Amino acid sequence: VSYLVRLNVDGTLDTGFNPPSLVGSFVRAIALTTDGDIYIAGGFSLGIIRLNPDGSKDLAFNPPSPGVNSGAFVYDIAYVPSTGDVYIGGDFTSYGGTTRGRIARLNSDGSLDTGFNSTIGLNGYAYTIALDTMSNDVYVGGG
Repeated sequence: VSYLVRLNVDGTLDTGFNPPSLVGSFVRAIALTTDGDIYIAGGFSLGIIRLNPDGSKDLAFNPPSPGVNSGAFVYDIAYVPSTGDVYIGGDFTSYGGTTRGRIARLNSDGSLDTGFNSTIGLNGYAYTIALDTMSNDVYVGGG
């Protein structure tokens, strides 16, 4: 069994979905795009990767190394279909070496969107993110 599988509507394993192996990893969040791409986040070195619809790694999405600071995790992802923005929340205090308060907005290539400055962040981890698509407000819950 992999860290990520796709099931058919009848509950059987979709053998045409082949995500890359991430040894010792776990997935905490999944976000789907309108064109079938898949963002996954969790316990792996970059914190987030984007997969193509067949499960292969999307090489156009190339987060800095390390994405989130060492030993930190991404707990949730929010994808905004109208803009393509990707928000990530977790227990990280930096992304690609830039200080962030446990939430960040990423550009389509995986780099940090510096137009969203979240250094004030939460006192604790960011566990969940919700977006108000009417006002573009971002809600972050944590503990």
